[in-house]
Amino acid sequence: MEIEGAQIPRVLEDRDVVVGIINNNFAAQAGLDQEKQGILVEDKDSPYVNVVVARQDNKNSQKVKNFVKAYQSPEVKKES
Repeated sequence: MEIEGAQIPRVLEDRDVVVGIINNNFAAQAGLDQEKQGILVEDKDSPYVNVVVARQDNKNSQKVKNFVKAYQSPEVKKES
């Protein structure tokens, strides 16, 4: 589901939300810590750095792992 970037931190509090992709500026403004809450942080030299975050209680869930795998797939890279 696509939502406004500034809304992602609030949505992550919803137990039905498994994972979110958020731009650094919104993550920083919301006080999200990429070291503690991030499950994927793109290399700092990437032109499109994003942080994938999840709640502490589901960061190792299979759904999150599947999402990260799909996000890093050749198909997604091709569309970039």
